Amino acid sequence: MLGYASWYAFEPYKTFMLYFPFQQLLFLGPVIYFYTESLLNPKFQFAQNKVGHFIPGILYILFSIWMWIYDRFIADTRYYYEDGRDRELDDWYQIIGLISMGYYCVRSILVYNAYRKTIFDKVSFANNILFTWIKKYLILFLFIQILRIIFFVLFPEWGSFNQKGWYYLGFSLFFYYLALKGLLMNFKTVQTYQNAIHEESKLLKKDDNKNNNSIEIEYWKSKILQLVKEEEQFKNQELTLLDVAKALNTNTSLISGVINSGFGMNFNDYINHCRIEGFKEMITDGKNKNTTILGLAYDCGFNSKSTFNRSFKKAEGQTPKEFLDALKIKEKISAKS
Repeated sequence: MLGYASWYAFEPYKTFMLYFPFQQLLFLGPVIYFYTESLLNPKFQFAQNKVGHFIPGILYILFSIWMWIYDRFIADTRYYYEDGRDRELDDWYQIIGLISMGYYCVRSILVYNAYRKTIFDKVSFANNILFTWIKKYLILFLFIQILRIIFFVLFPEWGSFNQKGWYYLGFSLFFYYLALKGLLMNFKTVQTYQNAIHEESKLLKKDDNKNNNSIEIEYWKSKILQLVKEEEQFKNQELTLLDVAKALNTNTSLISGVINSGFGMNFNDYINHCRIEGFKEMITDGKNKNTTILGLAYDCGFNSKSTFNRSFKKAEGQTPKEFLDALKIKEKISAKS
């Protein structure tokens, strides 16, 4: 954009534009990857062994500095513009950048899927823990890479900025969006999850095998049912596996195993199942006459409309609206008979 503002036509702007490494393609992939890991892994720390991921980007910066020194003080040439083109648009750099970003995009998706599976076994509000945000930016990042591949095949001359200007603009807007959105996010639910993981490590010091060998699953199922359903702990919007384990004076490994084998669900699905049953009971009792359907969903522990609708459809095979319409039809038939 600065080029279109005629910066290439005047010094010292021209030298700055040509030698400053604006396109840090070899840094973007690792940044996205470690950002994703830091959101999902409460134990994440940027240790020295992770610095190696940034070595290619550092080498490119050193290369840019060396070329400026060589051109300006040694050979008195202009390597970066000797044939009228910006060297950052050279095919070799664009291809290496594409490979790097594609590699870290795939790694980020794998990390996301792994932690997504883990978190559904630990908290009852899994759908709200940054999954929407992480999924959005990973899809956008992947889409950008696919576009890059398509247009690299169709228009292999990446040095022609006029043809690709719209792509570079879109690429820049994506990363500005990612940076600003990331700074403005509310991390309350993530902190809740991370605190739960931290506390869980203390309980896991207990002898899990002893518990699993000596206590029958049916006993623990009844204890969980009493706590979650009869005492209505499912109404707690931030209920975690750790909360249940602490209330029953045991550890999360045992409770998770009982829920998985005894109820055939992960923790998140089991709590949402209890919430849906609670919602249906409220509807049967006619409480929907005094409040909205969404209000009842919130009262039952759901903390978003989308999570409620998705969980209800998964459990009942129909939307809440379809369920209510079918219930009204049954009531009319019963009244007539």
